Amino acid sequence: MQKQPVQHAVVALLVAVSFFASFSYAHHSRSAFNLDETITIDGTVTEVGWTNPHYYLAVRDESSGQLQNWTFEGHSIPGLVRNGWRRSTLTVGSRVSLVAHPNSDPKVRFALLNHVTRSDGKTFYSFRPTDEILQATKPPLLPSIDFSGTWRIIRSLRSNLVGGFEPPSDWPLTAGASEEVARFDVNDDPSLNCEARGVPRMLSWPYSQKWVNRGDDIFITLEHAIEQRTLFNENIAAIPKSDHDLGQSRIMSRSDNELVVETRGFLPKFWGLTRGLSSGADKVVIEKYELVENGYRLKLTLTLVDPMSLTGTVTDTLHYAKVRDFDFAKEPSCDVRAARRHLEFERG
Repeated sequence: MQKQPVQHAVVALLVAVSFFASFSYAHHSRSAFNLDETITIDGTVTEVGWTNPHYYLAVRDESSGQLQNWTFEGHSIPGLVRNGWRRSTLTVGSRVSLVAHPNSDPKVRFALLNHVTRSDGKTFYSFRPTDEILQATKPPLLPSIDFSGTWRIIRSLRSNLVGGFEPPSDWPLTAGASEEVARFDVNDDPSLNCEARGVPRMLSWPYSQKWVNRGDDIFITLEHAIEQRTLFNENIAAIPKSDHDLGQSRIMSRSDNELVVETRGFLPKFWGLTRGLSSGADKVVIEKYELVENGYRLKLTLTLVDPMSLTGTVTDTLHYAKVRDFDFAKEPSCDVRAARRHLEFERG
């Protein structure tokens, strides 16, 4: 396939002075937990929350002799399912032994679940790397030859849990954006109200994304998210009106191993750039995708322009691994109480 020329405006954006970004991705930070320590609690389950974006367990601690009640936060439902969980794995009344990362405040009985062992001896893990990334370059997984396939961002488990939750310190900000950063409160994140992250925040989503090359366009769906996105062919006369969170995405050039996408048509959005930084109607997002490592990896060079908040361009580079295709399972809708439940403990 012949590579088509990129429009001059796109080239100018890609070669402009840039700064490395720190895009936010996970739902909320687990910095309140001590990830270097674990505690063990033996007791009886008193509540099971098979909810998104997080699974919750309440357990009556019977190991200390004080009959204390604990709350444990686990993975999302799709994350648990990949690790072998089912809705019926634990029920109220189950006797369990839990290993968890404690709260940094020893007086707070709210911990991050590592794994739980039932009375029948079977153990279930919450957060842990799956084998899909590790096996991504081994047969029978086939490489992508046209960007289609299922992709997952390459990032460490610890980074997913505690990284990228503060506004970037090295972005070229307007005066208004600097004032917004000064008012930053991580708990103002719209995702805590189950709102869509949109573009570009969805590009750093830690779950899988499925690309379907349909010839005239590329259709993208995200696991464990409501976003569905279409990258329209460069020859389309008029791009259909889209959700303002996603903008209108046009493929500006395409070859066998490179794809450049320009997205415009946004409405102003609270925290539409990253955590702590809102975006305006003139936001432009440029994505340059490259198939690398023989089609088993996808490299994204991301460029942002937004005169409302930025005095220059911002760039970042993200990497994705091709994983085995699978059906994105039906799961509970995002539950606002579950999304905000950690605030009950962080705010006392």
